[in-house]
Amino acid sequence: MEGPAPRRGPYTQRRRCGGAFALAIAKAIALPIALVVIWQITVSLGWISASILPGPDDVFGRAAVVIFSDSEVYYAVLASLRRIFSGWMIAGVLGIGIGLLASLSRPARLMLEWPINACRSLPPAAVVPLAILWIGIGDWASISLVAFIALWPVLINTVTGIDTVPRVQRESALTMGATTRQLILTVLVPSALPSIVVGLRLAMGLAWMAVVLSELVGVKHGIGALLLSLQINADVGAMLLLIFLIAMLGVLLDWVFRRAMRPLTRWQKGIVLA
Repeated sequence: MEGPAPRRGPYTQRRRCGGAFALAIAKAIALPIALVVIWQITVSLGWISASILPGPDDVFGRAAVVIFSDSEVYYAVLASLRRIFSGWMIAGVLGIGIGLLASLSRPARLMLEWPINACRSLPPAAVVPLAILWIGIGDWASISLVAFIALWPVLINTVTGIDTVPRVQRESALTMGATTRQLILTVLVPSALPSIVVGLRLAMGLAWMAVVLSELVGVKHGIGALLLSLQINADVGAMLLLIFLIAMLGVLLDWVFRRAMRPLTRWQKGIVLA
């Protein structure tokens, strides 16, 4: 007769969790490490010219010293983050507000549908000359361009989320005497929150991608301006390192956003915040 199965104590459970976490990290970094190794081998063997694509030793060695020993990169990152958050917040407020208006008013939707579809189809680069002409050069032109590009996913996801709210919920709230403001705050927005949060997350990614383009309109400090100066100096290694930094900061922004939104959407199902 077999005895009772041994009980697993807290130490064993922590060890298993730690092993699973380490395995997950190893799987996540396996492909990047393999790509870096292949990159180094191809450059070392001369299959790719180092003047066109410097090796990892140049990018993460010499270029890292050049970039991070200068305080300009830190000012550039802070300036870009400020423009991203400013443009993203403007896009969020306008997107949710216009989305609510289009969802609650049939005439407003008919009036806004064609302009919205036309504007969201515009290439971002096509808006740069207008931004310079109307607003001038500097921060506000950059922030306006970021807000313009980030607006559409928030607006469309707000409309989609509110449209999917069951009619019975709206009618029940109105039957119980809810005002329009109460209907919006207690029924429509909470029910549409998963879709709105996804729109805000997409907008954050677009804002980060747009900031480099937006900083080509005459700003003094910013990642886009720094990238342009490195291009003028033909420092390919430093450009690659800065592009890698942009990618990592984008991943960090997305992680921070997911962590911040998780308490607001924990009770909702169907939202992608993995």
